[in-house]
Amino acid sequence: MNQLEDLLQQCTVKLTIPGRGGWGTGFFVAPGWMLTCAHVVQEAKVEPVQVWQQQENWAQAIVEKVLPDPYDLALLRVVIPDEVNPTCVYLDEEVKSRDPLYLFGYPDEGDRQGEPRTFNCDGITGSGIASILFNLGQVRPGMSGSPLLNQRTGKVCGIVKFTRDRSTDLGGGAIPSRVILEQFPQLRERQHQFHQSDRRWTDLLPLQMGPGRTLDAKTVEPYLRSLINDKRYQQKWGFYTPTDAIGKLQAPEIASELNIGLMAQLMQSKQVENNQNLKQREQENIEQLPVVEGIRRYAAEHVLLMGRPGSGKSTALLRLLIDEAKKALNDTSAKIPVLVELRYLDAERPSLIERISAFLHSHNLSLGETTLTTALIEGRFLLLFDGVNELPSEVARRSVARFRQDYTKTPMIFTTRDVAIGGDVGLERKLEMQPLDETQMRQFVQAYLPDQWEAMLQQLQGRLREIGQTPLLMWMLCDVFKGLKQLPSSLGLLFRWFVGEYDKLKQDVPTSEGLRYWQSELLQHLAFTMMQSEEPTELRVTISQQEAETVLAEFLNGKVNYPAQRAKEWLEDLLEHHLLQSPSPKQLEFHHQLLQEYYAAEALLHRLPRLSSKQLQQKYLNYLKWTEPAALMLSLINEQVEAERVVKIALDTDLKLGARLAKAANHQLRPRTLALINNLKVSLWLKAQLLSLASLEYSALSLEYKLANRAESSHRSITNLETIVSNINFIDIVKNLSNENDRERWDAAGQLEAFIYYFVTIIKILTQTSPELFQSVDDALEKIEKSELVFDLIEALKAKDFWVRSISAESLGKLGSNKAVSPLLVNLKDRNSYVRKTVADALGKIGSKKAIDGLLYALNDQEPMVRASAANALGKIGGQETVNKLDKLLANEDSWIRMRATDALGRTGATISISPLIKALNDKDIDVRRLAATSLGKIGTKAAIQPLIQALADQDFSVRRSAVDALGEFRTEEVIDSLLNTLKYDKNSFVIERIVQVLQENLNQENFVEKILLFKEKELTFQGVNTNILNRLQYEIEDIELIEIRNKLSNWDNEDVEDFEFFGGVDEQLTILQDKSLKFRAIVAESLGRIGGETAVAGLLEALQDNDYNVYWAAAEALGRIGSETAVAGLLEALQDKSFEVRWAVTKALGRIGGETAVAGLLEASQDKSFEVRWAAAEALGRIGDYTLISQLWQLCSAGKVELLSSIAAIQNRCKFYNHEIAQACCSHLDEGVCP
Repeated sequence: MNQLEDLLQQCTVKLTIPGRGGWGTGFFVAPGWMLTCAHVVQEAKVEPVQVWQQQENWAQAIVEKVLPDPYDLALLRVVIPDEVNPTCVYLDEEVKSRDPLYLFGYPDEGDRQGEPRTFNCDGITGSGIASILFNLGQVRPGMSGSPLLNQRTGKVCGIVKFTRDRSTDLGGGAIPSRVILEQFPQLRERQHQFHQSDRRWTDLLPLQMGPGRTLDAKTVEPYLRSLINDKRYQQKWGFYTPTDAIGKLQAPEIASELNIGLMAQLMQSKQVENNQNLKQREQENIEQLPVVEGIRRYAAEHVLLMGRPGSGKSTALLRLLIDEAKKALNDTSAKIPVLVELRYLDAERPSLIERISAFLHSHNLSLGETTLTTALIEGRFLLLFDGVNELPSEVARRSVARFRQDYTKTPMIFTTRDVAIGGDVGLERKLEMQPLDETQMRQFVQAYLPDQWEAMLQQLQGRLREIGQTPLLMWMLCDVFKGLKQLPSSLGLLFRWFVGEYDKLKQDVPTSEGLRYWQSELLQHLAFTMMQSEEPTELRVTISQQEAETVLAEFLNGKVNYPAQRAKEWLEDLLEHHLLQSPSPKQLEFHHQLLQEYYAAEALLHRLPRLSSKQLQQKYLNYLKWTEPAALMLSLINEQVEAERVVKIALDTDLKLGARLAKAANHQLRPRTLALINNLKVSLWLKAQLLSLASLEYSALSLEYKLANRAESSHRSITNLETIVSNINFIDIVKNLSNENDRERWDAAGQLEAFIYYFVTIIKILTQTSPELFQSVDDALEKIEKSELVFDLIEALKAKDFWVRSISAESLGKLGSNKAVSPLLVNLKDRNSYVRKTVADALGKIGSKKAIDGLLYALNDQEPMVRASAANALGKIGGQETVNKLDKLLANEDSWIRMRATDALGRTGATISISPLIKALNDKDIDVRRLAATSLGKIGTKAAIQPLIQALADQDFSVRRSAVDALGEFRTEEVIDSLLNTLKYDKNSFVIERIVQVLQENLNQENFVEKILLFKEKELTFQGVNTNILNRLQYEIEDIELIEIRNKLSNWDNEDVEDFEFFGGVDEQLTILQDKSLKFRAIVAESLGRIGGETAVAGLLEALQDNDYNVYWAAAEALGRIGSETAVAGLLEALQDKSFEVRWAVTKALGRIGGETAVAGLLEASQDKSFEVRWAAAEALGRIGDYTLISQLWQLCSAGKVELLSSIAAIQNRCKFYNHEIAQACCSHLDEGVCP
C-alpha cells in the first residue's frame, strides 16, 4: 500500500444509524465536514449518525444537507474528539477513461475494519446527472459513500454510489467530484484553505509533467546527486562485495582499490532459432567480457546476470548505478538508473511500480504514477533488479515477468544466484559470472595479505579453485588465515571458522548477559525459521522483528529465565553487533544470504541424527531452497556412514541433487560419496554427466572403463592423464560402430560421443586453471594424436550409418586433430546432408587452412544447412588467404555462390573483409546485396558507413532495410541525418518502420517527437503504413499534432505495397502458397497463421512438404499459432517426416501450442535420432511441461536421452522441488499454486 492509499484510509469512516440495520461509508472533505451518499443516511432524519473507525465508535455526525436522487449526496457535520486530527481528501474533477481507480470502504462482508478495491475507469455517462462508471472490481453493499481515488492524479475524483452487480467484478458507478463541487460550492474554499495549511496530502501528490514533456534535467539532478553522494554506494569499486558492511572485517584500503576485472560469459541457447527471412541458421560464438560492460551492453534486451553467491553480482549493479548516475548528470539523454531489491516486494500484492517509486523517493525524486509509467514506457530509466532468487512468492515472479512485457522499451538488468532457485522470469539473454581464475586469486591474496600471501597459497595448493572462486569467499579465506594461520578443509568449515573469528573481534563489545553462550543457537534457530514459509517451496530472506522476537522467545522458553525479555534484548544486540541487519524499520535479515544458509545448515546438522530418511527427504532435500544449506551441512559431516546416508537419500530424490551433494562432502569422505554415483545403473553418458557435476577429476577417471575405480589421488589422476589416454581401449566401441544391430551401433556412437565431449571439456578446464599441468596436457593431446583413437574415428567416417559418420566427424572436430583434415574433406561430399554439415562444422573447429578450398566448394552444396556451416567454418578459419579466395568467388556467375561467399566474409568479422563486402553491395543479386549490408553492420567499422548510406537508395526494399539495420550500429550524426532523409522519400512500410525503430533507439524522446512532427509539415505520403508504427513507440504523447498524425496514418490505405504485404481471402493466399515460382510464399504462410480456420490449416499442412526451408518452417509456425485440434493432429503426423528439419520445425510449433496432446508429441520427438529435434523437444518440454512429467523424463534420461536433463531442471525450477511423488506424499495439498 502506498502512502496516498494509506492517507485515504485515514480519511474514511464507517457510518451507522442507531437502531437501524446496515451501514455505509463516508469521508472527510474539510475539517468537521464529511460526505456520503444520501441513501446511506436517509433514515437518520434528526438523529445523530455514529462515526466508526478501526472498529471504534469515536464520533457522532449530524446530517446538514441532503440531495436525493438523481444526486444522492449528503453533507454531514461532525464533532471530532480533541485528540484526533484527521486529514481530508483532495477533491479533483479530472478523470479519464482507463484511469486506475482505488477506493476504501466498509463492505457487508469481509474485514470489519474496511477493505480496499481497485478498478479501471470505463468513462463518464453523458446524459442527465453524470456518473463515473468503473469495472474490474467488486462493489458490495456498505461501500456506498466511499471516496474514489484516481491513482493517476493522486486526488479523489468521485464518491461511490451504486454497484452493477454485487457478486461479480462488473464494478459500479460514482458521482463525479465535479457534481459534488457544483452542488456544495462552499467546499471549494474549505478544501483550498485546508490543503494550504495541512500539507499531508499535497506533499504526496505525484509530480505530473505537462503534455509531451519528459523528465527534465532540473527535476532529475537532485536525485542523481543523492545517489552519487550516498555513502552506501561510495565503495572503492574493484571486485569486492557490499558484505563488508558487517564492520571490523572491512578489508585494507589497498585491497578495496584492487581491480582484477571480473568477467561474465554470454550464455547461448542449446539450439539455434530459425529466422525465416534468412536462408541459413547460425550460432553465435561464446563471448566473455567484463561484467559491467556486459550488463550495460545487453540491458536494452533485458539481461539476467547469474552467479554464485558472493561472486559480485550486487556489486556490479551498484557500480553501474553510480556510473550511470554520473553519466546522466552530464548527458540529459542518458538513462536514469534505479535500483530495486526484489526481496522487498510484497508476497501477496507485489508492485514493482511501488518499489521503483520508493527508491526514487528515498533519493529526493517523487513522481506521480502516471509520470512514472510514462517515463517507463518511454524508456527513460535503466532498471537494476537485484535478487530474482529472493522473490518472495510465485505471485511476485509472475508480476516481474508481466512488468517486463509491459515495459519492453525500458532497459532492465536482473541478477540471480541460480536459475534453479529463482527461475529466469522469461529472460532469454543471460550472462554468467565467471569464477576467479588463479591469477586473479593470487592478486587478491597478495593485496589482502601482503605479508602472508605466500604461506596462504602454499596451504591452498590444488584447492584454490574449489573454495576460492568468488570475491566473497576469497575475502573470508584471507580473513580466516590472517587470524588462524591455517585454512579449513571445506566450505562449511570456512563459514564456521569465519564466524568464530568474527566473534573474537566482537568479544570486547558490551552485550546483554548470557548472549555469547546462546548467540550461535539463536542465529541457527532464526535462520532455520526463515527457511520456512506459508508455501513449503518458499523461503524468506527478511523477517519482521516482532516475529523474530516471538520465535526466539519460544526457543528460549524453559531454557532461560524471562525468555520473552531475553529474546528482545539479545535480538537487539545481534542486530547492533553481529551478523544481522535491519533493511527497513521493524524488519531484519542476515548480512548475506550465504550466512543465513550457513546457520540453517548448522541447524539442520543438529537435527540430522533425529531425522528419519523419509523426513530428511520429504521436508528438506526435496525442496530446492534447501540444496545450498544441505551442501554446507554435508561438508561439516565427519562420519562416513552419515555422509553416505545423506547422499543416498539425495540420489533417491533426484540424481543431479545427489551429484551436487556428493561433491559437497569433505575431502576425506568424497571418494566414498562419488563412488555412489559411479555405481549407479544408468547409461554411461548420463553417468558421465553426473560425475562431471560432482567432480572433474573423478569424471576423467570414470570415462575410462579399464582404469575405473583406481585408488589414486585426484592430483595424480590429472598428472597421469597421458597414461590414462594411452591405456584407453576403443576396440569394442569401434567394433560396434559397424555392428549390424542398430541398438549396438547407436550405443557405441553414444559412448564415443560421451567420452569425446567430457575428455575435451576436461582438457579445456585443465589448461585454463592449472598452468603447472600444461606439459601433461600437451603430452596427453599428442598421445591422442598418435593413438588409435584418431585412426579409429577416421575409419568410422566410412561406417554405413550416417549417424555414426556424423558423430565421428564431430568427435574429430572436438579433438582438433590435424590428421583428420584430409579424411574429413572426403566426407564433405558424403551422400547424407547432415554428415556434410557436421564435417563442415568440424573443419571449422580444427581451423586448418588446408580445408579452405574444400569449404569453398561446399558453399555450392544443395542443402542450405551445409552451405551455412561451410560459411561459418570459413569465417572461423579467417585470414587473408580465406578472404582473398572468397573475394574471387564474388565474381562467380552463380548468385548462390556469391551469396554464400558474402555470408562467409561477414562471419570472419575482420576488417580485411570490408573491401570485398563493399563491392558486394553493388551485386546484381538482391540477396547478395542484403547479406553484404548485414555483414558490414556486424563488423562495425566506420569505413562501412558511406557505402551503407548509399545502399539506402537501393531499388530493393529488403536491401534498404538491411542497410538501415546495419547503420543502426553506428550512432553518429551523419547516420541519423541519412536515415531521416530516407524517411522523407522511402515508400516501403518495412523500411519506414525499421527507420522509425532505429531513430527511436538512437534519439532521446524529445528529439524523436520533434523529427516525427516534421513529416506533417512536409505532407509526406507513407504508402502502406498504418497505426502499427506509432503504436510500437509504446507511449502516450498528448501533443495534439502527433495525435493528428496518428489519426491521419490510420486513414491511409495499403496501396503500392511491395511483395511482403498481401490482401485477400484464404483462397487467394492458398493459391499464392502453392505457386512455387514465387519467392515470398513464407510470408503468405505467416499471414494464413494469423487468419486461421480449417481451410488455412489444410493448406499449411500441405506446405509442410514444401522443398523451401523458409516455407515449411513458416507453415509449422503458423500451425502452432492456430493451435486447433486439426492443426495439432497434422503436426503430430509430420513428426514422422523423413526430413529432420521438418521434424525440428514441427517440434518447435508443438512447443508453442502446449497441452497434453502436444506434450505427448514432444515426448516422442525427444527420442528422435536428430540432435536438433531432441533439443527442440527438450526445450519445449521444459517450458510447457508440469511436475507430473519429471519421473517419466528421468526414465528417458536414464536410458540415454540426456538432453532431457535441461527439461527436468526447467520444470523443477518452476515447481521449486525435485520430485513430484515425494512432494505429494509430504504435502497432500499440492496444487497448481505450488507448481505453476
